[in-house]
Amino acid sequence: MDHPLGSPHPQYPDLVYLSATCRLHPLNYGFLPGTVSSDGQPIDAYIFGLDVAGAEASGTVIAVAVRRDDVEDKLVVAVPGTKWSR
Repeated sequence: MDHPLGSPHPQYPDLVYLSATCRLHPLNYGFLPGTVSSDGQPIDAYIFGLDVAGAEASGTVIAVAVRRDDVEDKLVVAVPGTKWSR
């Protein structure tokens, strides 16, 4: 996890990683080691259902976040034992 739960963005300290579904819920954000996305970096992932700042997480990809302001899509990963809907 390169941006654990509630951490500020390294270039924009006023931006804190928050859930796409609830702007008040902090969110872990990381990457999938050993992968390469269209920007040449590892594939990024938002981790849903991990309620503590984590160093690592595993789960199931439940969605792909397609962003108009980024050259790469982000994965949405749900940790085991959690359920999510639109």
